[in-house]
Amino acid sequence: MLFDREALEMASSEAVAAYHAGLFPADEAVVDLTAGIGADTIALARRGPVIAYELDPNRADLLRHNLGVFGLDVDVRVGDGLAHPAAPYVFADPARRDTARRSRQVDAYQPAPADILAAHPWAQRLALKLSPLLIDDAFPKLAEGRPFRLEFLSYRGECPEALFMIGSEVEETWRGAVHLESGDRLATADLWDHVDEAQAYLYEADPAAIRAHALGSFGLAGLGDSNGYLTGDELIESPWLRRYRVLSDGPGDDRKTEHRLRELGMGTPEVKLRGLHADPVKLRKRWKQTAGHPGVVVLYPTGPRIRHAIVEAI
Repeated sequence: MLFDREALEMASSEAVAAYHAGLFPADEAVVDLTAGIGADTIALARRGPVIAYELDPNRADLLRHNLGVFGLDVDVRVGDGLAHPAAPYVFADPARRDTARRSRQVDAYQPAPADILAAHPWAQRLALKLSPLLIDDAFPKLAEGRPFRLEFLSYRGECPEALFMIGSEVEETWRGAVHLESGDRLATADLWDHVDEAQAYLYEADPAAIRAHALGSFGLAGLGDSNGYLTGDELIESPWLRRYRVLSDGPGDDRKTEHRLRELGMGTPEVKLRGLHADPVKLRKRWKQTAGHPGVVVLYPTGPRIRHAIVEAI
C-alpha cells in the first residue's frame, strides 16, 4: 500500500474500519464522501458496492493503488463528495482544518458535518467519524431534534473516535461506548457516588467509557475528583476496567508516600494520575527504590487536596 503522512495519520485502523463497514447492508451502495488513501473505503468495498470521492488527485491515485492491492473494484471519483446526489447510505470522515490537533469545535471540519447532513436529508443511515474531543453539545445540535446514535469507540485501550449516526434507520437516540475487542456496549450512565479514600479495589476506566459518561454502569464509586478512577470493596471483571488491589491510601505527601513504599517493600513504582498537573516521570524518579516488587502509585485530587493510593495490578 502507498500513503502520505497526513492521510495516514487520519486513517482508521483496520479493525475500526471494519466496524464502520458493518454498519451498512452488504447489498447496498455506500457513498464514501472523504475516501483519502482508502482505509475505510477498503473495508466498505469488502462489504459491498462503494462510490468513493477524493478531492486531491494525488490521493485519489494512492486510493486506486491501495484498492488494487486487495483486488477491489470501486467507483473512485475525483471531486467534492458534497456534489453527489442525496443517497440512502453515506459515510464520511471529514478532515480537521488544523491537522496538528483534534478540535473541540464541530465547525473545524472540512467538509462541515452540517453540510454533509444537509446534502443527504433522506438518508437511511449516515455515519460520521468525528473527534472524541468534540464538546457534548455539538452532537444534538447536529441532529436538530432528530434521533441519533453516538458511539465512542474503544480499541486497544484508546478512544480513537466519536461515531455519529443519523437517518431513518436510527429510530431512537442512544449515547454510549462500544468496546471493539469484546463487542460490549455501555449506555451513558452517571456515577451514583464519589468517595475520597480508595476502598479494597481501584479500577482505571477505559477512555471511551469515560468520554461517554458511562462510569455509572459498574456500581462503583468515583475516586475523588479523578474522572476515571473508580473504587469499591467488590472485585469485578469487565473489559472496560483495569483492576488493582489497594495496599495503602493516604495524603499525597512526597515523603510519606516514599516512606510507605519502603514499608510495603515496593521497588520504583509506576505513577498514574488524573485531574492533576504533574510529571509522572519526575515523580517516579523521586520515589526511586533500589529493590522491591513492582507496584503503582495512583495520585488523585479531592477538592484542593491530593491523595495517593498505592496499588498492585490484579
